[in-house]
Amino acid sequence: MRTAPIVLSALLSVAPAARATAADSPAAAPARSTEPAAPPWSLRFEAQGLTVDEGALRSAVARELARARVPAGGEPVRVAIFVAEGGDLSVRYRSPAGTELARSVAAPARADEVPEASALLVGNLARDEAGALLTALARQQPASAAASTPPPLPAAESTRSDVPPTLPLDSLNLSLAYPLTLRGDTEKRHFAFELGLFYSRIGALSGAALDLGVSRVDGVAHGAQVGGLGYWHGGPGDGARLGGAFGLSSGRFDGVSATGLATLHAGPMAGAELAGVTSIATGDFYGAQASGFFDYAASVTGAQFAGLASVSHGSVQGVQGAGAAAIAWGDVQGMQISMLNVGGAVQGAQIGLLNIAGAVTGTQIGLVNIADSVKGQSIGIVPYNREGGLRIVTWFDSTQPFNLGVRFHAGALYMMPTFAFDPGSAALVSTEPSHMRYALGTSLGLRLPFERAFVDIDVNQSQRSQGWEYHIDEATLDLRYRVLAGYRIVRRFAAFAGGGIRQYFPQGGPRGGAIQPEFSIGMEML
Repeated sequence: MRTAPIVLSALLSVAPAARATAADSPAAAPARSTEPAAPPWSLRFEAQGLTVDEGALRSAVARELARARVPAGGEPVRVAIFVAEGGDLSVRYRSPAGTELARSVAAPARADEVPEASALLVGNLARDEAGALLTALARQQPASAAASTPPPLPAAESTRSDVPPTLPLDSLNLSLAYPLTLRGDTEKRHFAFELGLFYSRIGALSGAALDLGVSRVDGVAHGAQVGGLGYWHGGPGDGARLGGAFGLSSGRFDGVSATGLATLHAGPMAGAELAGVTSIATGDFYGAQASGFFDYAASVTGAQFAGLASVSHGSVQGVQGAGAAAIAWGDVQGMQISMLNVGGAVQGAQIGLLNIAGAVTGTQIGLVNIADSVKGQSIGIVPYNREGGLRIVTWFDSTQPFNLGVRFHAGALYMMPTFAFDPGSAALVSTEPSHMRYALGTSLGLRLPFERAFVDIDVNQSQRSQGWEYHIDEATLDLRYRVLAGYRIVRRFAAFAGGGIRQYFPQGGPRGGAIQPEFSIGMEML
């Protein structure tokens, strides 16, 4: 009977202590003189936050595969290793027979520890195929032999809560409406192909699942999952998921998800998520997220677009755009484009009607721009930031006597809405008929500071009324080009004076207009 030698060989391949004991005996020395060769294998490796020597990793994994004595034949061994700094070290192992196993432990703190830790996990998974045989053997071996077998990893370390146990791979299943299926207990089985009519449910997928109604995969899914009504995926995976109306999923997914109405994904996502109405990802999103109405993600690295509103609970690195509102409760590195843009610290640009941010390094372009500070430019009718603040400015002008403005400073530039009043007979210098007029306008200027002194260069555009009535199509258009010199007497009060040129003409065009010099003197408060 040959069972005993086979069992002994399996035990030696799993227990390092037992192999060491055998190696000490003279009879075993010749057999151990040559290290066994690793079987044909391939590696997929991804590291986040750690720089790992992939050459050292491959060498360590090849060594453990050789020691595990993986039987030849079938497909090459496939190994996938994922490691995140401060997170998990996850290993997936696919044997030549097609069996898939997965295990996850806390990632090493140092990058140079990753190759050895990964190799040990690969070797552990490679030997797990003999688990049932070793369990039976343990009941027959004496206590000394059992003591030489290393204990299994604790359950808390060996299995991640979001990675269901890997199941043996079956070929094909047909479902009418679960549990009316061709195979039994499909929720506990792993299929390469699943075809359903109304509702299908399987444990894991490596291939394709198609259902005219709802397609459900409880665990790991690699490949394509399509549901005419919708899909339901309860574990990590990669590939493509399509739902006619909805998509529900959890766990990390790498690939494309698309639905006609709504997509809800609980976990990190890398790739593209598209939905006709709303797309919601409660984890970090890497790639492109788009919907016709509303998008949400924990954070965005890439692009996020929605017809109405795009919202990121954390940071945005890339582009965030929407028809009405683009909101990032964290920092923004890139661009926000919407009617309303809200961000934390912004490095890049906000373009919209109303822009709100913390510290801005870059540009705000809109009607109203609000920020704590701006290192760059804020271009708008009201560009307000706390560092620049606002100033109340009043001045006398030789061509338009009484003027009031609210000046918003954003860096070197300022924007100032203005109101002017001309009582007519009070005008000191005027070539126009003497009757009361008023004008609404806006100034755009540049301030050059020299300690307490400053020079302002600005352009003002305004439209003068015809008496009390104000008709834009009949109003006189004024353009003023000025240079003003000022001095800050105290912290909240400054005086200035200067002059320039006034160019005015009827709203319909420059014909009948004129150019004249003007003089200004005034004060700035607050």
